[in-house]
Amino acid sequence: QVVMDVHGFMSFSKEIIGLLGGRVERTQGGRPVVRVEEAFPVREIRTEDDTINVEMDPESEVEVRAKMADAGLIAVGWYHSHPSFPAVPSVIDLTNQLRYQRLVREEDGLEPWIAAIVSPYNKTRPAMESELTYFYVDAGARTGGKDAELDRDCRSMALDTATSENTAFAAAAMSKIKMIKEWYGAEWEGASLW
Repeated sequence: QVVMDVHGFMSFSKEIIGLLGGRVERTQGGRPVVRVEEAFPVREIRTEDDTINVEMDPESEVEVRAKMADAGLIAVGWYHSHPSFPAVPSVIDLTNQLRYQRLVREEDGLEPWIAAIVSPYNKTRPAMESELTYFYVDAGARTGGKDAELDRDCRSMALDTATSENTAFAAAAMSKIKMIKEWYGAEWEGASLW
């Protein structure tokens, strides 16, 4: 969460984006568990309206996926920011999430892909405290396994989360934070807030 939070603080007016690296496991009862182990910042490309929409730079995404593979992880989700408004999924967010889920759909219908939204400058939060929301689009139950229509069949679901006691986390997080600082450098809009 630290890497997502720092990445989010890099821009007050434009959304940022990244991938979540981890593993998909099954419990003894067969229940799927998506374990997010690291956040991986991805450079964004400019869109028509960067304040409410963000897309990954394809070259940066390929580089990040290679880093994940080197760490023995796979992409299990994505994150982005709502810089100054609540971390509540928009229709664009739900559409993107549903598309990602369909891309990774397994034979048994499992769609192991989650999403996170970080809101670092939300004025409704006290003292620079970010809001973080994880979500998943539930579409299967109402459609009998057929593809869902977003506005009719889907709903955003909050996810249960737990923190990990990964001791290698600090070094990996600091490396990513340094990389983010290099990306934004003098462009960092939040510098005047500190």
